Amino acid sequence: MFAASDGCQQCGSKILPSVSSRCMYCGADLPEEHRLSREEKNQLLTDKMDRFEQTEENADQIIRNMRRDYAIPEKKKRRKKRK
Repeated sequence: MFAASDGCQQCGSKILPSVSSRCMYCGADLPEEHRLSREEKNQLLTDKMDRFEQTEENADQIIRNMRRDYAIPEKKKRRKKRK
């Protein structure tokens, strides 16, 4: 992977690891040495998906605990209206 200290040649902004081959600030094409390989892109996306899944799994528990700690009743599930 490349050194993150290098900046964009057009705007000078710091270049961060991304699946894009463009600067996230100005949209300029990045030189080849700043682009991630296919394996690095796949790993980056896999790591992000893992973090999303962990957050989603923990969100219900966190909300449940906050409701309990602050004595907020659980939301009631609405029933479907019968026709």
